[in-house]
Amino acid sequence: MSNCLRSGFSFQQAMESIAQEMQPPVSVEFARVIREMQFGVSMEDALGHMSGRVKSDELDLLISAVLTSAQVGANLVDILEVCTATVNDRIKIKDDIRVLSAQGRTSGAILSMLPVFIVLALMFINPDYLVSFFDTEIGKLMIVGGLLMECVGFLVIRKLVDIRY
Repeated sequence: MSNCLRSGFSFQQAMESIAQEMQPPVSVEFARVIREMQFGVSMEDALGHMSGRVKSDELDLLISAVLTSAQVGANLVDILEVCTATVNDRIKIKDDIRVLSAQGRTSGAILSMLPVFIVLALMFINPDYLVSFFDTEIGKLMIVGGLLMECVGFLVIRKLVDIRY
């Protein structure tokens, strides 16, 4: 869009260019905005309708920049370049967070499965050792306590690595 505006197109022509040259779903949404504007809906309302349909923070940023530029009379190309840089930075930060939290997710999965593997190994090596846990009350309590602590630990680790962005 900023390249179209830089080359002298109007905002509506830039949207038409996006509707013709981009891949769906972007082209479909911009074509719908253009159609709404041709039927008499204001640009602000048409862009608001698109924002309601798409539900994207990045698109909301773009629409806010366009509407602010139209009201204030600022240079839309400069504002779009800043929006592009902001969106690219957001994407990079989301990717970094996803990569950095992968270690925590992997650790959580390993720590959750470790007791299961140990129990299976003990059953294979010495089955009589685990039978004593099921024969006594304190053994049953220890198994229940261990399972509860395992579940709590799994939930805590999952909560720690679940970063909302």
